[in-house]
Amino acid sequence: MEWPIMETPPDTYLHAERTLWSELPPEIHTWVAHTVGDIGGSVRDCVGGMATGAAAVVPGSRRTGFVKAIDVTSNPQGGQMYRREAEVAGQLPRHRSIPELWATTDIESVNGSLWRVNLLEARAGITPPHPWSPAVLDTVVRAWDEVRPVLAPVAWDGSAGLTATLTAWQDIVLDETDPWQQRALRWVDREIELGRVVDGGDDAVLSHMDLRADNILVDAESGQVSFLDWAHPGTAARWVDGALLLADVVGSGAGVDSGGPIDVLQWFERTDPDVDPELLVALV
Repeated sequence: MEWPIMETPPDTYLHAERTLWSELPPEIHTWVAHTVGDIGGSVRDCVGGMATGAAAVVPGSRRTGFVKAIDVTSNPQGGQMYRREAEVAGQLPRHRSIPELWATTDIESVNGSLWRVNLLEARAGITPPHPWSPAVLDTVVRAWDEVRPVLAPVAWDGSAGLTATLTAWQDIVLDETDPWQQRALRWVDREIELGRVVDGGDDAVLSHMDLRADNILVDAESGQVSFLDWAHPGTAARWVDGALLLADVVGSGAGVDSGGPIDVLQWFERTDPDVDPELLVALV
């Protein structure tokens, strides 16, 4: 597997304009240097992802870190996400596909803005390109299959909340002016049942909930896969993360329905043979 480093995200990537490392307050640079050592001039700003905060690979004289920093003053919701990522990192098991969180803090700059900063272990690799290829998907799925069992025992208080997002037909039924109201009546019970199944009930496990290409690194040389950005954790049925990954495959244009080489239903049946593939269709 070889592909060039992505300089500009494709249109199928969800991405926002990020703060650059050079634009961060010097107090953050100093704090990072305490952990990684003297910082050289080869800091690499990363692209991709929906957050507007900085994401940079920072090489130091002792080790190389991955810095995520966001201005909480102007983006309080982003700050909450970064705090949640640090919280779940403290409970995640040590695993070769999960980067370690080294440090986390709030830093107030001289101009009065408050920043949330997470410093993680930097990992080699680049994000899988869109559209997905069968070879890269196979590598990622195999790696995720190794991660899933170690997540199952982790105690996590809080559903991923997917049930709250699966209410479109229910919302239509409540609106007497909606021309689809009568048709929606046929689907409400099934939508409620889908939400219950996705939630996982007593069998729910800690889930990543954001398995997209831009949250994954694959080292083309070693085949090592790293799963990043655990900012949206929650409990859900054990098959949901795999389904969300396949949704990214579909969104990238790699699915057979878009003329691509990947039959996502076959992949879903391979990874979760005991789960009804219609659940993938309904969720995606």
